[in-house]
Amino acid sequence: MRFVLSKILNRDFAAPFRGEVSRVECPDYYEIITKPIHLDKIVEKVQNAKYEHKNAFLSDIDLLVSNCEIYCESRYPHLIESAKTIRRTIERILKNKDVDIITRDRKELDLLNQQDVQNFFK
Repeated sequence: MRFVLSKILNRDFAAPFRGEVSRVECPDYYEIITKPIHLDKIVEKVQNAKYEHKNAFLSDIDLLVSNCEIYCESRYPHLIESAKTIRRTIERILKNKDVDIITRDRKELDLLNQQDVQNFFK
């Protein structure tokens, strides 16, 4: 998943979704959106191997898009297309991958953890 996220995080269309929504700029956001999510939170979940399968990852991406559609429809409609672009880009990247990215990331994390343990006892 790191590979997938690396392909979108620095793109202009992803910038508005990088961090938490500001309570100052959007004071009613957390009253309307009960399950907030942003790309930095998704990155954190990937780094901590919280996704067992790509469907869980895609579920969070869908939540990000849905939250945007609900909140931004009458306020910031231009952001909805940006959120959908995130989803389309991720789906295209995943469709073109031959291996299960999640499995590879989990194996990499397990290897790193094993190396940490070995280094600890040296």
